[in-house]
Amino acid sequence: METKYIHCEIEEGIAKVIINRPETLNAIDKDVLNELEDTFTSIEREDSVRVVILTGGGDKAFVAGGDIAAMKEMNLIEGEKFVYRGQRVLSQIENSSKVVIAAINGYTLGGEWS
Repeated sequence: METKYIHCEIEEGIAKVIINRPETLNAIDKDVLNELEDTFTSIEREDSVRVVILTGGGDKAFVAGGDIAAMKEMNLIEGEKFVYRGQRVLSQIENSSKVVIAAINGYTLGGEWS
């Protein structure tokens, strides 16, 4: 699977997923959400994977939350869809059958995950 912002390496039953937008402190935009969803859907189907390590690219931030620069261009409906989509993708990660470990490697900012 070809991705621009999410890198996934699988080795010996461990998937390492890297959100790789260090220039934005790994802020989440629509493209990152799409790639995260696709990546975790693929991992879920991979029987050999038992553990997922989720981390951020670069050395400053794990994730800076939603990409405010991208969000400011959205109208009310688009913004609402983006927020609900983000919740669905985060729920997908939370409810994975795999053990998911967040390797926090810097700033961790953003909204509430409930």
